[in-house]
Amino acid sequence: MINQFTYDDSLIEKEKMIKDLFKYDIEKIETIVKCDNYFNYRHKVIATFGYDKSRKVISGIYEHGTHNLINLNDCMIQSKVANSIIKDITLLANKYRVPIYNEDKKTGILRHVLVRVSEYTDEVLVSLVLGNSKFPSRKNFVKQVVKKHPEITTVTSTFNNRKTSVVLGDKVDVIYGPGFIYDSLNDYKFKISTTSFYQVNPKQTEKLYRLAIDNANLKQDDILLDTYAGIGTIGMIASEKVKKVISVELNRESFNNAITSVRLNKINNIELINQDASKYIVNAANNKEKIDVVIMDPTRNGSTIEFMNSLVDLQPRVIVYVSCDPKTQSRDLKYIKNVYKIKKIIPVDLFPYTKHIENIVILEK
Repeated sequence: MINQFTYDDSLIEKEKMIKDLFKYDIEKIETIVKCDNYFNYRHKVIATFGYDKSRKVISGIYEHGTHNLINLNDCMIQSKVANSIIKDITLLANKYRVPIYNEDKKTGILRHVLVRVSEYTDEVLVSLVLGNSKFPSRKNFVKQVVKKHPEITTVTSTFNNRKTSVVLGDKVDVIYGPGFIYDSLNDYKFKISTTSFYQVNPKQTEKLYRLAIDNANLKQDDILLDTYAGIGTIGMIASEKVKKVISVELNRESFNNAITSVRLNKINNIELINQDASKYIVNAANNKEKIDVVIMDPTRNGSTIEFMNSLVDLQPRVIVYVSCDPKTQSRDLKYIKNVYKIKKIIPVDLFPYTKHIENIVILEK
């Protein structure tokens, strides 16, 4: 009989990882926040294209640590809508004999596809990642995709011929529709484009953000600094609880989406800044700016030494560190442990049936 690895088994593994990383504050670790729906939760999906041995186009994901493409017709953690769209794009690529990009030879056209599905509006964004900017039948190909899937509200393309694990290119072209979709979190509406950062599991993200904000001990006259802000989600949701929010994000497209979302939600107490988070906080500390609470949600790589040192100099009352990689989070917190103490550690399972977990650490001076 085959032993089945259950959802509860995966939570035990993740809980052990958090306890190993934060064993010096193990009593501060709260019970992992479960995901209510642990199948088909992933609303942002990226598929890679390749050939099988018979030169038939396939799509899927790379085997861990390799460039071996696993043919994946139906992934149980991905949105059913995304699964269906990717499957049909693969069939159309075979039908129209679209050349698949080879990064070693730098030949071919179609490399990846990105699908974003809005949980609340049901809008769908599809982006074709091309290894060659010349795709003669691109509009006709997209027309066929949309004909099969009228739920698609916009299609873009982006060019990337670099030998890299980075999927998207720098420039995005709109082929069909407005080039963006909308989604909603905690009753706030957000604009999402091809390259915007937006959490992949919207319903669980609502729990994550609410826990981060509710445990920040915000006061009505506080100035809140939201760093690594993406499209400004956390800062906007928290804006009703504070005097002012300063939202800092480097990615230009995410920043532009944040501007639109601020207008959509009629928020008038938020300042959006398009700058590197480390540079901003270093300057803020040097200028002795008054910041009461800092929320930080960096990428998987974590933050920088400069950021963490300046965080201490800035002396906020509370720091909320949200992380998708508790290892880098634990590393970063060592730089401030002499000044800030951990009040709570709240693991949130944003990525069921994977090794990843989102983790919130609340710190006080």
